[in-house]
Amino acid sequence: MAISMAAQTPPGARMGRPAERWLAPLSTAERNQPELRAGLTRASVHRAAPGDWLAQGQWSRTADGKALYRAALRSPEALGLRLHFRNLNAGEGRVWMYPADGVTEGYFAGPYTARGVFGDGEFWSEFVEGESVVLEYETSREGKLPFEVDVVSHVLHEVVPGTGKASTRREALSCNKDAMCHPEWAERARSVGRYLFETNGGGALCSGSVVSTRNSSRIPYFLTADHCVSNAAEARSVQVFWGYTSLACGGAPRNLRQLPTTLGATYLTGGGLEQGDFTLLRLNGTLPDTVTFSGWTPDDHPVGGDVTGIHHPGGDFQRISFGSRGDAIPVRGRPEGVYYTINWREGVTEGGSSGSPLFNADGLIVGMLSGGPKLPSGKTECDLNPAFDWYGRFSTAYPSLQAFLEERTTGGGTPPPPPPSGGGTSLTNNTAATFRFAAVDGPTLMSGAGTYRIEVPQGATRLEIRVRTTTPNADVDLFVRAGSAPEVDGGRVTADYSAETESGNETVAITPTSNPPLRAGAYFATLAVFTPGVAVEGTITAVITTGGGGGGTPATGAQALTSGQVRNITIEPVTGPQLLTGASSYSISVPAGATRLEIRLETDNRSVDVDLYARFGDAVTIANGAAVADHRSEGPDGNETIVITPASSPALRPGTYFIHLGVFSINTRITSRLTATVTGGSSPPPAGSGGTLNSGVPATYSVGPVTSPSLVGTGYQIAVPAGATRLELGCTGDVFGRTGDFAVAGRHRISDRGAGGSHEA
Repeated sequence: MAISMAAQTPPGARMGRPAERWLAPLSTAERNQPELRAGLTRASVHRAAPGDWLAQGQWSRTADGKALYRAALRSPEALGLRLHFRNLNAGEGRVWMYPADGVTEGYFAGPYTARGVFGDGEFWSEFVEGESVVLEYETSREGKLPFEVDVVSHVLHEVVPGTGKASTRREALSCNKDAMCHPEWAERARSVGRYLFETNGGGALCSGSVVSTRNSSRIPYFLTADHCVSNAAEARSVQVFWGYTSLACGGAPRNLRQLPTTLGATYLTGGGLEQGDFTLLRLNGTLPDTVTFSGWTPDDHPVGGDVTGIHHPGGDFQRISFGSRGDAIPVRGRPEGVYYTINWREGVTEGGSSGSPLFNADGLIVGMLSGGPKLPSGKTECDLNPAFDWYGRFSTAYPSLQAFLEERTTGGGTPPPPPPSGGGTSLTNNTAATFRFAAVDGPTLMSGAGTYRIEVPQGATRLEIRVRTTTPNADVDLFVRAGSAPEVDGGRVTADYSAETESGNETVAITPTSNPPLRAGAYFATLAVFTPGVAVEGTITAVITTGGGGGGTPATGAQALTSGQVRNITIEPVTGPQLLTGASSYSISVPAGATRLEIRLETDNRSVDVDLYARFGDAVTIANGAAVADHRSEGPDGNETIVITPASSPALRPGTYFIHLGVFSINTRITSRLTATVTGGSSPPPAGSGGTLNSGVPATYSVGPVTSPSLVGTGYQIAVPAGATRLELGCTGDVFGRTGDFAVAGRHRISDRGAGGSHEA
């Protein structure tokens, strides 16, 4: 999808401007929002779309009798606007966007059809220049709109330094060098794009480059920085602008309205600052003919070796910088072994240049721009002498990129290791394996390359196999069999388990209560492709849960919580509503006599939907599309609370409660905190006991003076949950612990005052 310059002009473009809905001018708080995150150049602020805006649009008829809906929205002083669509299902209809001042030079966004850019109804539109945008929908007959718009991205004007005037573009510093003045780099420069993307709270600008595969497959892989795009949701919002240069050396920049663009991307892999700050995306669709693919080398670049950077500083037109690799300048957070320090002879970089490629003298990529030094107050990059930057080393990123860039004619990435006995590529527990299948003519079981082997150890309590397909609208099914690979017999697949929905995301979960039940040994998972004529890509992951280690609960693999202690949780992006199970679930032990259990979930992300479930004695499961749980909190956001008391239904009782999260926000990495707090209750202490200890909570004791080392009659009881791996006792006096027929003792000197002490378990 791209800003169109084709003949398919929106039918209402010549009808004049429809009535506009005005948003309020940006508030001071909106104008002065903090940075999105370290290293990002803010390009826009997010504003809520008025809930009644679309209801105020108007219907009319086209010359050929079709129904035409039009509505306009103005956000004062915006350089441009993007709209976030939800639940698009246009059928045979078409949706466009264009500036309210009309379609000039064939400039408009769309048409968006069917279920949109990714086939799921949710996407960000292209950038439309100007502070007012017309939204147009053409269909066969008037009716309810088949889409929603919930967020407006208001792209900010830049103020020209020293003038106080708003600029129609984001202007770079004067010490930058125009890339058009160096035609010897023109071929490499055509691989570099300036892109806009959306993250939590607003939009940002960065740079990146199209990279070639070993066999020149022309797959549109796009290399950039992790501190720019770091997850699937951000990748989906990417819009790359191609050929944004000056018209000639030292000339005026090209008009954004005249540039070809590419909308949307799939996140493939990446690494944070500690790993070299890199991200690899796959852009949607095909690239404009003017775009080139740059080569790369996994070899380290030598100190003193010449380098060239091509980038979009501040999101402005393309610039070029010349320098060399210098001696390392250490900086916190960027390990010396994974970064180059680059000293510039000519030109600099700025915010917005992040993610841009670093080329060696042969024109091969050796690095990706991560960042530069913190500037003294009142200074710019032009004041640095010499100016320098840090680039993530391509050689460091290469092991993660290799499976994509070492593309073979079979499309399978690097040659897989020799298959183990029984066939199939081995899967490592909880590690995604990437697959790519060439187009098929009809339903095909991908035997061989599409078969994976999972070794399930003794004591395993759950095997979960997940398939996530990145190809839009692809239908991939999953078949699993114990002992041998699934196979076709009489037109049907012979397997013990299967997941056969019409999507490309499938999950099979096998437990001791499954039919047939989980057992130790080899399991084989084979994929089947049902979408003809399309190469299909994605990942497959096997997660094995065992009863031991990590405080897990053997029945479910759940992680044990300690009453009152906060557990920080990062939820990785999901592609559809998902109940987190196994090692991604939690448990809490409730003692006899407890009067209250409160479970609280708090998320850091705004506008995410995560629900909370609890069940006594067993894991929460899904039946008929709903969670099977005793207690639930299913609000519209990510902050949920469950309170269980003796008056609840079902009532609070002693034993183990299992806690699960249901994630309903797709393609978003969510950070959250989970706390379970038990009030009251204790088990009857044994004779002579001084009480019960709670894990991590000090208890104070007092003993009278003694005349010699003595065993004090007061003792304490500690409840050790199933699956615990460590019990630590500490105090200022002697302590004896007994479990079964095992006893330990620690000898310490006791003060002759013998009064008081602190005892922690």
